[in-house]
Amino acid sequence: MSSFVNNCASWFQRNVGWSNSWQSWQERVAFFCWLTGVIAVLCFRADLSAELEVVLWTVLVLVLAIFSRRGLIKLFGPVLFYDLVRTARRSRYFFIRTAYGVLMLFVLFCVFLAHDSGGTVPANRMAEFAASFFVFFMAVQYAFVLILTPAYTAGAIADEKERKTLEFILATDLRNREIVLSKLVSRLANLTLLVLTGLPILAMLQFIGGIDPDHVLAGFAATGLTAASLAALSILWSVHSRKPRDAIILAYLTAIAYVIVGSLLKLAIVLLAMPGWDLLSGTPLLIANGLADSFNAGNPLMVVIELAAHWGRQTLGDTMFLLLRNFAIFHGVAIAVCTALSVWRVRAVALKESSTSTRKTARSWRVKHRPPVGNSPMLWKEILAEPGFRFHWLGRIIVYILVVVSFIPALTILCYALVTFLNEGFPTDHSNYYYSRYSSWDRIGMTMNTSSVRPVGTIVACFLLLSVAVRASTSITSERERETFDTLLTTPMDSDNILFSKWLGSLLSVRWAWLWLGAIWGLGVIGNGLHIVALPLLLAAWLVFAAFVASLGIFFSVVSRSSLRSVVWTLLTITILAFGHWMLTLCCGLLTFFTRSGREFEFLLKFQAAGLTPPFTLGLLALQGKEIDRDYGRSEFLEFIAYALMGLAFWAGGAVALWFMASYRFRQMTGRTDVRYPERTTISSERRPPALL
Repeated sequence: MSSFVNNCASWFQRNVGWSNSWQSWQERVAFFCWLTGVIAVLCFRADLSAELEVVLWTVLVLVLAIFSRRGLIKLFGPVLFYDLVRTARRSRYFFIRTAYGVLMLFVLFCVFLAHDSGGTVPANRMAEFAASFFVFFMAVQYAFVLILTPAYTAGAIADEKERKTLEFILATDLRNREIVLSKLVSRLANLTLLVLTGLPILAMLQFIGGIDPDHVLAGFAATGLTAASLAALSILWSVHSRKPRDAIILAYLTAIAYVIVGSLLKLAIVLLAMPGWDLLSGTPLLIANGLADSFNAGNPLMVVIELAAHWGRQTLGDTMFLLLRNFAIFHGVAIAVCTALSVWRVRAVALKESSTSTRKTARSWRVKHRPPVGNSPMLWKEILAEPGFRFHWLGRIIVYILVVVSFIPALTILCYALVTFLNEGFPTDHSNYYYSRYSSWDRIGMTMNTSSVRPVGTIVACFLLLSVAVRASTSITSERERETFDTLLTTPMDSDNILFSKWLGSLLSVRWAWLWLGAIWGLGVIGNGLHIVALPLLLAAWLVFAAFVASLGIFFSVVSRSSLRSVVWTLLTITILAFGHWMLTLCCGLLTFFTRSGREFEFLLKFQAAGLTPPFTLGLLALQGKEIDRDYGRSEFLEFIAYALMGLAFWAGGAVALWFMASYRFRQMTGRTDVRYPERTTISSERRPPALL
């Protein structure tokens, strides 16, 4: 018993920092008093008027500010001021905010063209114009927040680890909360400036139709809560990751896993309650619905679906308020939990990582089965010696959950088809002309294609492309941050050999995940959901896209000074190239509407949809076989396939161009270019001035 108590006490001392100084007890008492006030307001808010509740919350905020100013509660330290000043002086953030503002103005212009009638918007369409722009505005803003928040914040602590500066920060008298909260707030402040850039553009609509202020407040509140919760989640993974790229990938993985698992849980409950199944009814159905709704309270996809169901009704305001309240509660709890865990574990994780030997990560079976170095030492290093994505145990659990969930649709369809065949056989539905043309096995293949191969396979393929881009964008900058770049340049390897090894290592960094994607496509082939001829097309498309994002990441890794900057620019450029051209598509579509002809720019729309949008291209090439056999739309479908192949040629050309640009910049940066100096005129001895004695 005594040994158990001693073990618990030693674990508590290693993992929980505790101080008995007078200042520490003073902070605890002040924080306890302030927290008591918060709990009292929450408990008695039903008996308070709205005005009194606002006054009490204002007082609590002022009390917290006074406590922080007097030093009774220290939430932020000098790290916050340092990070704010450092990020404010970086020109790239000005460029990103300017580009974001120009993009919003372009969206406003496109929506104006959609409602244009002779150079003006009719008075009876002003409200429709304002509502349309507000929907596009919030969609673009929310997409930017989802893409940029992990890239902005996931490298906050991990970047300090990779640069080997976290030990110096931890050696100071700064507390854990001062380090973590300062990093979190500084990056959230920078992201908030980006979100507020579009607010003046949105305010212009008050003069041309106007928008309900409640909708504006609800939209910005949902965006802010999402950004804060994603930032807290990213900080948590940054604490538990050794490299920024691992933290970024884990942040995206966790967000994607939450959305997919929550949506599938709600879909499963709906299917189990259908009249044909009747597996859930009465009280169990109510309990299951309540649990699913609580879990999906912070799911933006389910919130949008719920709002779309009440759009245009009188109950929209009440529904929006209820959804926003639940959304705020869920993300508020997520922010508090993730931030508290980050503050609690930052020193313990850093101490554990610093004390763990690097040889421990290299397992004996890997060392024994490594091939010899051979004639390509750089390629051997990138593929075998360079560490790939190293996930925390919780991160590995999330990956396993995603892998299991991705096979649920395909396995469900196959099991349902097998049970139906064993019990009743495959009946033919002659009442529907569309389905009566195909056999039962073909209909199962169509269901497999539309429910598993196209959506799930495309999502997994895009995630692998994202992983390749993140790995490539940190390939050169990580060498600088580890102070191994100069040593690498002293080797006799040429520049192209170094870059090609980095490029190929980025593609092969996800080689184990190819089994995941291959299993999804393999089940599609087994279940008649994917034609065997489509496999080489899908493989070629993925390799082309992977080559492009790897070349783009290598280019930004060469021209950037830090891994965080390279990752942000890479992800932002990929988003603009893959989806930003839809703004031009919208504009061209509006021009065809304006000219009343309707088909001049149809080829451009099809090419941008099928050839310039990688997710659509991957989904389009996942052929089941019956799409080409259909008489209706057969020629149009083959035309889309041709545009997709043209798009692949375009992306392949872009990959080659980026490779040459990265090679040229790498040679220029390292001084390996052949610079020809003008011939110097020599001075003859007769004209040379006499030397001074």
